[in-house]
Amino acid sequence: MKAARVFQMHDLVYDLARCVANEEFLFMDAQRTGTVSAGSGDYRYIVLMNYSEIPMNIKSVLGKARSLHFRDCKGLHISGKSFSLILTKFLRVLDISGCSILELPSQLNQLKQLHYLDASGMQSQMKHGSFTGLQCLNGLNLSASSFYEFPFQIGNLAKLHYLNLHGCYRLMLLSQSICALRDLAHLDLSGCINLQVLPTSFGKLHKLSFLDMSGCLDLVSLPESFGELCYLEHLNLSSCNELRELPLSLGSLQKLLILDMSSCHKIRVLPISLCSLLYLEDLNLSCCYELQELPEEFGKIHGLRILDLSDCHRLQTLPDSFTNLVNLEKLSLSDCWELRKLPESFGNLQKIQVLDLSCCSQLFALLETLTSLTKFGAPKFAMLYLP
Repeated sequence: MKAARVFQMHDLVYDLARCVANEEFLFMDAQRTGTVSAGSGDYRYIVLMNYSEIPMNIKSVLGKARSLHFRDCKGLHISGKSFSLILTKFLRVLDISGCSILELPSQLNQLKQLHYLDASGMQSQMKHGSFTGLQCLNGLNLSASSFYEFPFQIGNLAKLHYLNLHGCYRLMLLSQSICALRDLAHLDLSGCINLQVLPTSFGKLHKLSFLDMSGCLDLVSLPESFGELCYLEHLNLSSCNELRELPLSLGSLQKLLILDMSSCHKIRVLPISLCSLLYLEDLNLSCCYELQELPEEFGKIHGLRILDLSDCHRLQTLPDSFTNLVNLEKLSLSDCWELRKLPESFGNLQKIQVLDLSCCSQLFALLETLTSLTKFGAPKFAMLYLP
C-alpha cells in the first residue's frame, strides 16, 4: 500500500483560509451564551450543536446556506414537517445524524440541489417517495437505521456515487431498483446482520469499485451476476458466517485488488475461477475453518503479495502451483493444525519477507523447507515465526 501523503499548510495560506471562513462559517451552540462566529452576513456553512428545538432566529441566517450540520442534538426530534422553516433550496450538504430522526422530513424532495445527505440512525421505515426529488444526490448515509426494507424509489437517484447502509441490523431485503444506480461506486452493507440475499441483477452496478458486506451474518449466497461488477477493486466478505460458496463468475472480476473472506466459517472449497484474478494483491482467508484445499491452479494469481491462511484448521496441503506466487511478500499459515508439508519448490518464493508458521504442529518438513529457501538464495526474512 502506498504511504499516505502529508501536506503542511503555509501560514499565509492558513490565514487566508481563516479569513474566508470567518465570513462564511457559523457555529451555534445552545450551551453557550452567544453565537461563535467571527463575521456576519450570508453564511454558507452552519453547524448547530446541543439544540433540543430549532432556534427561532435560524431562518434569518439560512438564506444562502450550502451546508447545514447538527451535532449532539439528540433532544431534537425530526419528523414530518418539522424542518419546514430551515430547509432552503440552496443546500448542498445536510447532516441530521446528530438528531433523533423519527421520520425523514417531507420537504427533503424540495432540495433539488442537495448533493450529500446524512440521515444515519433513522428510527422508522421510509415512506414511499422519500428520495424522488433528490436528482443531484451524490452521497447518502443511512447507517445504523432501523428500516427492514430499502425503498424501491432508490433507483431514481441516478447520480448517486456513495451509499452507506452500515449497521442497518433490521434490513432484510434490498429492492431490485438499487441495481439501477449505474454510477454507484461505493456501497457499504457491513453489519446488515439479517440481509440474506442480494438482488439477482446486482451485477448491473457496473461502476461499483468498493463493496463491504462484512458481518452480514445471514448472507447465504451471491448472485451469479456478481461477476459483472467489472470495476470492483475492494471486496469484503469477512464474517459472512452462512456463506457456503462463491459464484463461478467471481473470476470475471479482473480489476479486483483486495478480497477479504476471513471468518467465512462454512466455505469448504474455492471456485477454480478464483485463479483468474491475476491482479489480486491481498487475499485474506483466515479463520475459514472448513476450508480443505486451495484450487490446483492457485499459483496463477501472480499479482498476489499478501496471503493470510491462518486458522484454516482443515487445510492439509498447498498445491504445487503455489510456488508460482513469485510476488508473494507476506504469508501467514499460523494455526493450520493439519498442514503437514510445504511444496518442494517453496524456495522459489524469493520475495517473502514475513512468514508465519507458528502453531503448525504437523509441519514435519519445515527444516528441509527452510534449507531450500537458503539454497535458492531467498532474502533474509524481516519476520519469521516457527512452530
